[in-house]
Amino acid sequence: WGGLLDNTSQLIYMNSENSSESNPLSVAQSDAIYLWASAPLKADGSIYIKSEGMYKFSYTSGVISHIADLDLFKCTGTVPMGKAALDFSAGRFSISDISGAVFNQNCDGAYINYTSPIIEFSAYAGYTGLLNSNVVYMLGKDGRKHIPENKVYAFSNPYIPVSASVSFPYLFLNQSLSIQGNGFIDLSENKYNRIYGALSLSGAVTPVVFYNFVTDFGSDFETNIMNYTKLNFSIFAGKSLITTGIDYASGNHGIFSAFKGFSTHTAYSCGTGDAELSGVILASVGANCPIGTNMLIASNLKGVFACPEKEIIPAGLQADYSYIYNFFSDLQLITVVSGFKGFNQD
Repeated sequence: WGGLLDNTSQLIYMNSENSSESNPLSVAQSDAIYLWASAPLKADGSIYIKSEGMYKFSYTSGVISHIADLDLFKCTGTVPMGKAALDFSAGRFSISDISGAVFNQNCDGAYINYTSPIIEFSAYAGYTGLLNSNVVYMLGKDGRKHIPENKVYAFSNPYIPVSASVSFPYLFLNQSLSIQGNGFIDLSENKYNRIYGALSLSGAVTPVVFYNFVTDFGSDFETNIMNYTKLNFSIFAGKSLITTGIDYASGNHGIFSAFKGFSTHTAYSCGTGDAELSGVILASVGANCPIGTNMLIASNLKGVFACPEKEIIPAGLQADYSYIYNFFSDLQLITVVSGFKGFNQD
């Protein structure tokens, strides 16, 4: 068992002609406490229970909020099967699809994964109605996340997410191929159901250069198909890591409609708030550089191109810088500076 205290202070400057705020400078403050515990159910530790809860106070632009949540509560374990193994988890835990852009959040459910040297199978089924919508955001029919009332714990919209995937970890030349399907059944009166199918190919180009390609097609049964595609490269240079890549989330053009995932996914942060991953092309380059044993400097530069319809429009440039210093194992200082320069008033 253990705990963590988190204190975060933000100084935010938003200079936008479209903003109604007379003062572009604002302050945000949050304080949180996290408690966790784990206990083995078998003497060898192959099956255990793990839990984590949190309470958070925040102040933003004069608005005070209190949030309490059970982030994690699961029973998980591994059953050896010769050269293969069966992993399972049941309860509340984080789950993600292979693209990370469709379904990436905490959820209540059950997960199994069979792993062998040549093939992997996995399946998941869950329920979202008991989640705290102050913490877990899901997109509605309008492509926007649901903003709950000012409550400590507000139940989320009820969906049944289901997922199944098959992977070939060493298909050829140490390249991995994965195929996954995701479905979301809306139990509310809206009946906004969605399905997605994804393909992923990843592996090594050289001993220090790795790539990851994912394309994901989806449908909400009401509009044209939608698509999200990304290609990322990771380059190891000594102890440092250099990353570069391009992301595409379809807009309303050609055979595609605007891409909408199930979980909220921020494409970039600008003066009007976080922009969802839809109708946009992102080109990015970044680096993580450790300094000694206690420091890490990370930076990322992202070019944003809007493609809501037929035209591709340069929309802005986002830069992120972070500095992490570990005083010791239980105390860490993190400094983050982010900025977005928009090229278009719209």
